[in-house]
Amino acid sequence: MLWKLQTLQKVGTFALVIIAFTALWLGGAVAPMIAVLCVAVGTLGWFWEPPRIQFQRYEGIWRPLTVMVLMVLSLAATLGYVGFFDAAIGLVLYLTGSK
Repeated sequence: MLWKLQTLQKVGTFALVIIAFTALWLGGAVAPMIAVLCVAVGTLGWFWEPPRIQFQRYEGIWRPLTVMVLMVLSLAATLGYVGFFDAAIGLVLYLTGSK
């Protein structure tokens, strides 16, 4: 069975994200509700690709949403609601999910 290069890249990328996320989850760095949300987004992300989805339709949403998430996490870390490490993990999880 020969796989396309794109399929191998997708499987490899998802495997790396799953391994890293599992390490965070087992280490207690991710709350259970966030873990459920990340698994749901990751599962949907497997199918979120052309030709099913047209990325051009969502370009106007992602940039403002990403800036808003960055600002909220920065503010929460600065005010002490979450630690800087937790805010960084949240940003990485968001960026991974948006990818």
